[in-house]
Amino acid sequence: MEAQRIREKRSDDGWLDVRECVPEPLRDVLIALPDDASGPGGVEMGWLGRDGRWYLTGSELRVRPTHWRPLPAPPWGSDACCSRR
Repeated sequence: MEAQRIREKRSDDGWLDVRECVPEPLRDVLIALPDDASGPGGVEMGWLGRDGRWYLTGSELRVRPTHWRPLPAPPWGSDACCSRR
């Protein structure tokens, strides 16, 4: 059901607006961060905690992401990555 909900909300570029849809808690995803007083925004890997707060490895985010998307599949078998074991 989660995959169907994501497909319904996803934009053409694969990004989901956090105002419409959030990932399952503790699931690693790509998050788009807006510019704020601490600096420019960007794309990071993070997750939504069970407490409803967003996190990056080792720290809670001070700014709420605007969008998120599932991580892409790894490039198994390509020259860019080790082959599957």
